[in-house]
Amino acid sequence: MGFGRRNQPACLRTEMLNVQMNNTPSNDIKPTAPKILMKFKRGKTLLDTGEGLRSCKLHSWPYVTRKDFANFSVRYIELEGKHPWMKTTINDRVYYVLSGKGSFTVGNEFTRVKPTDVILVPKETPYKFSGSLKLLLVQTPAFDPKYEYMLDSKTKEWKLVPYQDRM
Repeated sequence: MGFGRRNQPACLRTEMLNVQMNNTPSNDIKPTAPKILMKFKRGKTLLDTGEGLRSCKLHSWPYVTRKDFANFSVRYIELEGKHPWMKTTINDRVYYVLSGKGSFTVGNEFTRVKPTDVILVPKETPYKFSGSLKLLLVQTPAFDPKYEYMLDSKTKEWKLVPYQDRM
């Protein structure tokens, strides 16, 4: 087994590095169970069901928030329906599709999504998504509601997202 094989979890690559630095032959390395890096923090839904969100059921819970780590945040999201256009002015986003089917429109690009798909959304880029989806969202730097905007369907203006808890 060689050092840094890409198909192994990062925790195993780190252990191999530590073992090899101690001059232990790499074939003596035994895989170990990955360590739990994050625990699910079940809370109430973050988004208000106000204007713009009537066309979907959206539930979102944090794994890591900016209170835990300022450089990134992680959320679990469940969506049924159509999420309206939104954008953030501070962070880049990576959505990982855990289950379900749906679609994303990022800027002018439309794509259908299925489990294991990854969607990249650069900051300042309008996007929307729809379907029956369970997603993992990683944001860098960490999520901050002061920089979240939703397109008002009537006025076509960007408005601050109506979060229940401004954190």
